[in-house]
Amino acid sequence: MAVDHEPGPAPQIPEASKAELENARVGYQAAVSLMAFEGNLVWARYGLMVLVHTIILTAIGLTSGAQQPTRTITLVGLSLVGLTLCVVWWLVNDIGFRYFFYWLFAARELEERYLAPVRTLSRGIPLESNEATTIVLAGKEYPPDVKMEDRFRMVNSSKAVIIIVGLLYMALVAALLLP
Repeated sequence: MAVDHEPGPAPQIPEASKAELENARVGYQAAVSLMAFEGNLVWARYGLMVLVHTIILTAIGLTSGAQQPTRTITLVGLSLVGLTLCVVWWLVNDIGFRYFFYWLFAARELEERYLAPVRTLSRGIPLESNEATTIVLAGKEYPPDVKMEDRFRMVNSSKAVIIIVGLLYMALVAALLLP
């Protein structure tokens, strides 16, 4: 049976005043809201970029039957636009995940420092070390089916799709320009 992870001893911090505690609660709520917003934004941008690349690749397919030199110019141009968008997609995706994890850790810090015994986000700390953790509901323990590698798999899979699309554009350009 999995044992709930107990955090180590908290640093000795003077008792928080009522105003500090209220500020911590507001900050925690803001950080959690921003984390959720950023997570939604990451995947909304991702979906939009998939749609844009689908349109570009469809245009490439429709243009492939055009007369020369229009065909080569259009195909190379669309491929270069697509490749440039892949770079932008990578950067936007990367910064989105960075902000997501920033808000997660900011909320976790406030939770641990001011909001004990609340452990909504800090309960995930053992997952980062692949340690067991549980959630107790109605006296029964439930191990969450989430592992740290799932988070890395999600981030890396999203990057792999961007790389594959970029390689597709490079292959198209190479096929058109190289003899």
